[in-house]
Amino acid sequence: MSVSAELWRIATDTRETAPPPRGPIANDPGLDDPFAALARQVFFPAAAPRRRHVLFVAADDETRVIDLCQTVAIALAKLSRSQVAVVGGAVIHGSAKKLPQSLAEASLWRPHSERVNADVWRLPARLFCDRLAQELSEQRRPPVEFQKAFEYFVFAANTESGELPIFSGMSDAAVLLVTANRTRRDSALHAKEQLARYKLPLLGTVLNDRVLEIPQAIYRRL
Repeated sequence: MSVSAELWRIATDTRETAPPPRGPIANDPGLDDPFAALARQVFFPAAAPRRRHVLFVAADDETRVIDLCQTVAIALAKLSRSQVAVVGGAVIHGSAKKLPQSLAEASLWRPHSERVNADVWRLPARLFCDRLAQELSEQRRPPVEFQKAFEYFVFAANTESGELPIFSGMSDAAVLLVTANRTRRDSALHAKEQLARYKLPLLGTVLNDRVLEIPQAIYRRL
């Protein structure tokens, strides 16, 4: 999977960004890769406070948003030296069937989740939705149990998923994800309208599975 880390009409400053408050950004040669550049632009804007909760929205069902979010989370964990949660998708295969039914049971999330590496966990969307939805409807941040475990949250959804309203309410901003030669223009515009309906700032668009170099001007025509 190849990804363009350039963001269309990004609302952040793309100059060298300041380190997050909890420690310097790691001096890693991997920072040259597009996922690290994307994580830096989205979570550590130079002219604004760092963002801890960002929603990545797929414009259609064919766009593999959870895969990109996991890769971004790995890069983010290296940059920040922090624990990162990827939230989205179905229940992890092999996990227990009975999910936590209230915020008081949220500490039971580990058996239902997948540890990607030492710093990144992948949590199914249902941990934040289903019967938790009513309890979460009035709060704008993940439950305290999750905030204690993770410094950053990368939410993954598509425009038709039921968790989109909940994730939108807990996110600082959103990034739209489209797939080269697959995503239709009207699908991308519909996704933008959905985010506007939830009053969630759209930072920009990432083009997934790009093969050829595309001039910056084309990004601005969406």
